[in-house]
Formats: sequence, structure tokens, C-alpha cells
Amino acid sequence: MNNWTEVEQSFRELFAREWYTNHGPLAKAFELALSKQLGTEHAVCVVNPAIALTMALEVLQLEGPVAVLGKETRHTRSALHWSQATVLEPQTLTAYPAASAHQTPAAVLCNGTAPLGTARELAKECAIPLVLDCTAIHARDLQPLCKANTPAQCDLLILSFDRGQAIEAQGAACIATSNAELAEALRNIRSSYGTRATVSVVKTANGRMSEAQAALGLINLERWVKNGVEV
Repeated sequence: MNNWTEVEQSFRELFAREWYTNHGPLAKAFELALSKQLGTEHAVCVVNPAIALTMALEVLQLEGPVAVLGKETRHTRSALHWSQATVLEPQTLTAYPAASAHQTPAAVLCNGTAPLGTARELAKECAIPLVLDCTAIHARDLQPLCKANTPAQCDLLILSFDRGQAIEAQGAACIATSNAELAEALRNIRSSYGTRATVSVVKTANGRMSEAQAALGLINLERWVKNGVEV
């Protein structure tokens, strides 16, 4: 639960600035703090995990089916639909590097609770991107992944900041990556705000994180680290 004194002070400063969205100072600070804790070069924050997962698939410009490992989250189907990607069911993955008797996947989408070793092997053998969907797991479950440097080893990692999680930011989300090219493309898909270079993208998404979400995220992230739950 948030300490009301911290929240009140942060929001008083937010209202005084009159900067409520469009990649404001709190959103920038939250992204920087997240990338440090996750061990990635970039953390691109957005308004919710559904948009984050959709953007993650869209930025890969997929041509072919996606191998989905583990249980689908409630955002998986919509993200695959908007990215116009088909699903290659795990039971059809029969051999490496061919991966399938009929088709090689264009990417691996692995639920954060699924065996990561299988996903890594498939991505490596087929030379395709690995997307780790952590939108359905509690933030504390990321500790062993981060200690193993997993976020930096995935092409993209999606993290949710929903209510009740250790890092709560009013349902916001982030896409973490150490791939500078993907990160810049994600920023251009999200909006022109917060971009560092102009990148040609096919679609854009009005998914900017609000300063209010970032304010709560910063407070909870700081408390998480101080309480010894440091990733």
C-alpha cells in the first residue's frame, strides 16, 4: 500500500508542473530506474500490458507464425491478432533447427512461468527473437530471472505494473530490451514523445504512460529496493 504522504507530495509537484502525459519527467525517471533494476539498456513504458505486448510483437515485423510456449495470458490473443501473427502450437514443434515439420516460427513468445530453457533453445536454433511475457506473474517472481540476467538475454521482456504487484503503477507496463534499434522503434510506435531518433514504423499506438502512473511506479520501485526486494 502506498504511503499517503509520499503520494500527496508527488502529486502536488505533478499538478504544479501541469505536465500529465507525453513522456514527462516522471516517466523518464521511471524508465531509467527500471532499466537499471532489470539490467537492460532500455525500458519503454506504456499505459497498459495489452499495448506493451502488441507493440513488442509489432516492432519485430513478423513474417510467419509465432511459437507460443506456456499458458497464454489474457493479452496474448489480442496482441497476436493486432500484429496479424498466427500461432504455431507447441505440440507441433518437433525438431531443431527446423522446429516444425511444416514451418519455422518467426519468433518465440514465452510466458514467464513456462520453462525458459526450451524457449531459449528454440530461439537460438532457429535464429529468431525471444519475447518473454511476464505480464501474468508477480513482480517478485522476476527476482531469479533478473539475478540470472534473463531480461538482458531476451530480445524483449514485457512487465506489468498492475494493482497488487510489488511494483504497482496503476496498470501500466514496460517493454525492456538491450537492443537499441528495437527500443527506438518502440518509442516511435508509442508516439513522437520520448524518441531519440526518427524511425519509420508501419503503425503507431497512443499508449503513453501518464505522469500519475509513473509517480506511483517510482514510489513503489524505491520502496521495493529499500525493503531488500532488489532485483
